[in-house]
Amino acid sequence: MARKATTSRATTEKDPNFEPPQWAIILVVAAVAVVVVFSYLPDSWRESLPYGDSDYFYVALIAFPMVVMIAAVVANKLLLARRASTWVAVPGRITSSEIVARAHQFAGETSEIRNFPSIGYSFKVDGVACKGTRISIGDDTAGANTDATMKRYPQGADVTVYYDPANPKNCVLERDMPKDLTKGCLAIIGIAVAACALLYWIVTSGVEVLAGMVEPGQEGVVLFAGLFGVALVLVFLSIRSNSRAADAWPVVPGKIIVSDVEKFQDMNERRTRTYYAPFVEYVYKVDGLEYHGKKIRVAVTTSGDQSAAEKIAARYPLGSIVDVHYDPANPENAALENTGNMAYVLLIAAAFCFVVAIYASGVFKA
Repeated sequence: MARKATTSRATTEKDPNFEPPQWAIILVVAAVAVVVVFSYLPDSWRESLPYGDSDYFYVALIAFPMVVMIAAVVANKLLLARRASTWVAVPGRITSSEIVARAHQFAGETSEIRNFPSIGYSFKVDGVACKGTRISIGDDTAGANTDATMKRYPQGADVTVYYDPANPKNCVLERDMPKDLTKGCLAIIGIAVAACALLYWIVTSGVEVLAGMVEPGQEGVVLFAGLFGVALVLVFLSIRSNSRAADAWPVVPGKIIVSDVEKFQDMNERRTRTYYAPFVEYVYKVDGLEYHGKKIRVAVTTSGDQSAAEKIAARYPLGSIVDVHYDPANPENAALENTGNMAYVLLIAAAFCFVVAIYASGVFKA
């Protein structure tokens, strides 16, 4: 198995600009605590509350922490933007402009690599030289916007810097909030509430609706097998759509800088299971900008046993030159393979779920 590279690898440093404020963390924790407390309220107390005796109460209770978290994020950005509106504007110059790759991993998942624009600039306050690195209050400069951000701030360019008179180290190049931020957040909240409502309906009323329509005692099997089959079909359609779009992606040469296997654990049914995934990191250039990538297959994450992960990693030895397929609308979105046909496994699994649901319904016993 190839050894990990020691240079040019994505760092795991935290970006201080994305650290949530302490008050926002406390607010989210308090929201979770409220849900726990209300879930143990006596029925008489709960029914005295508005809509306490209806399904809407439980839907709102489930969605409450998510709504609070999104509201806290928006409120924090709005507060920062309001403060920045009074900051002093002075001329400055871009001293460094490059893309920095950062790796992060959520518990129970494979690691990801993100590319962020790293912009350094200098300016003067009362004749004293100052430096800054933060780009925007809204932080809408990475991901699909990385390429545009890099083009706005090439090294040596003259720019306007906004700084806090009380602390010139607190400065940005852009102090306006991203467009349609409020609409986007409201859409996320709406989707979260709808998802909670659907989940609550499935748990509380779905089985009752099927009572009398299917074989007695099989309502739960029919409901969950059918819904799981529908979910698999939707995932299949998403993967196939992404795969077809990737057929037209440009291809550039890349170089493997890490070829290894990573181990991660997931808690499932009160048991901790260990999984393995290939960790193949590569670098490639688009319009002169260097990006880091880790995705091997378009829209598919590969994980399983150690031997299978090692075989995949072995196909990409350290230092080898590979073809990288990238999305021209978002060069960070790239992969080494476009194997959309693998998604048909999901379609087969969905068909099996539908067969189980139909058989459990008692149709064939009529």
